Amino acid sequence: MSVALYTTMVGAILNIWLMINYRLLLGGTVNLITSVVELGERYARD
Repeated sequence: MSVALYTTMVGAILNIWLMINYRLLLGGTVNLITSVVELGERYARD
């Protein structure tokens, strides 16, 4: 019983940690793509 409780607790903590990392990477990817598109549009106008 204690092993099941321990693994459930570890899984819950890792899930929270992985979701935070996923959100950070998602936000960074969106910012990177936005910057690249803006630079491309800026150079296309010149």
